[in-house]
Amino acid sequence: MTRKRSRESRDLCAHLFDDDRLDDRPSRSHPDLLPSFPSRKDAQLCKQVLRAVRDALAASCLDPDLDEVELLDAVPAPRISRIRIRALAPEGRESATHVALLRVEGLLRAAVAAAITRKRTPSLLFTVTTKGADPDGTS
Repeated sequence: MTRKRSRESRDLCAHLFDDDRLDDRPSRSHPDLLPSFPSRKDAQLCKQVLRAVRDALAASCLDPDLDEVELLDAVPAPRISRIRIRALAPEGRESATHVALLRVEGLLRAAVAAAITRKRTPSLLFTVTTKGADPDGTS
């Protein structure tokens, strides 16, 4: 008799019903219910990465193209194994700033590895816009 009850309750738990309360927290058992925004832990990691990159650029600014760069934010792109950092460059210098960021990417990633505690350091992607342009990238 207990086998029948446990099988019935297991069957009920396997399905979602209209009266089930689903909140905004991510669920590994239902990947289609995952929210489009990063989790709290992912947001914390992005903030740590942004802080580490800012500190590394301020401490060892070897390239004159990076003197006036301003880092806006860091977001997962599309997963947390790769982080996109948006940077603001002076007018007309976005390509030179992007090339300079790519040149020092290894140094910045090493600074991130020293600042965070993870098995693998996320790779860094840079998106550079000008100070005169819309920072959201929508025009």
